[in-house]
Amino acid sequence: MQVSVQRLPKSTIKLTVTIPGNNVKEIQEKVLAKIASEAEIDGFRKGKAPLELVKQKLNQQKFDAEVMSELVKTYYPQALAEENLAPIVSPKILIEDYGPEKDFTFTAETALRPQITIGDYKKAIKDSYNAKTAKLEKSRKEEKANAQEQKDKDDLETSEEKKSLQQPYSEGDQSKDSRDQENSSQNDHGREHEREREYDHFHMTPTDIVDAILTVTQVEIPDMVVAQEVDRMLTRLVQQLQPLNLAMESYLKSINKTGDQLRAEYEEIAGKNIASEMALAEIVKKEQIEVNDEEIEATVTAMGDEKLKQRYLENPVEKAYVKAIIAKNKLIWKLISEVEGTLEDSKTPSEGESNGTQRNKEENRSTSGDKKENKDNA
Repeated sequence: MQVSVQRLPKSTIKLTVTIPGNNVKEIQEKVLAKIASEAEIDGFRKGKAPLELVKQKLNQQKFDAEVMSELVKTYYPQALAEENLAPIVSPKILIEDYGPEKDFTFTAETALRPQITIGDYKKAIKDSYNAKTAKLEKSRKEEKANAQEQKDKDDLETSEEKKSLQQPYSEGDQSKDSRDQENSSQNDHGREHEREREYDHFHMTPTDIVDAILTVTQVEIPDMVVAQEVDRMLTRLVQQLQPLNLAMESYLKSINKTGDQLRAEYEEIAGKNIASEMALAEIVKKEQIEVNDEEIEATVTAMGDEKLKQRYLENPVEKAYVKAIIAKNKLIWKLISEVEGTLEDSKTPSEGESNGTQRNKEENRSTSGDKKENKDNA
């Protein structure tokens, strides 16, 4: 087998793989033997017809397609191993040359994990927090000033109304009015103090954290990765529309968008989602976030689906995916706690409600299989 690798922009590569004719013949014989073992020909028991007779009955086009598929399935992984490559998306395969007793050549275009550079993410988060807190304080001051202005206006109107009545007050009435005003003032002050304690600073959300990290992240996402994610998102959308008996054309009309506009919108969302996943994965390693088996089991148990739980716990790939979700969730809440200065009091919310796991719950209820779909990108 001969393998050549062409490096393309954005961490994309193109492999050209050539398989010698004798190896092609071996695969042809393997496929033919499988077909013969399942062949049902008059006068013979299933799988017992002579090989030459099976050849005569072959659908040549179907046979060639199966042989080429088996060749790619066998030699593509070997080519990756030989070149020490670890793609993150399925390849685009193009058959270059195929024929009886000839060398077989195919190309495979795929993408590797891109290099990612993350700047001072903690400073970016702190700057975002300070800016949002300052905006909140400004809003509160304006609200307080407006409330005081309205109160002064109301007090003035009340005073004018009392004067217009021109009715003398007894000492008891004056004392009662004084107590009522004092109680009202104390209640207003109490409510204001309670609001100030509740909104003494801005509370960061996971989205705020991710957005801040992305401002100091540099990464070129391969177009193939974005396209794969967009296809997954569109597939999920179609599945969600089916129970509503709503065709895609009708949906696009309802949101006043064309198919190209929707895809462009999804491409922007997909690019941001993939970049954030990659950035969080890097920071998880930097922050040395650990996840144990008990946390994984608690997360999948919280999903409330026994079959799904069994699948996640027994499949190493699925389990690793859940582990990555929990780690990123723990990281986000750690960063929130640090920036708000409440690390000792903060509790990480149930990993079962993390964004990634929640996505899987939604997929299970709907009619995207996104995983990773994106699993490899997480």
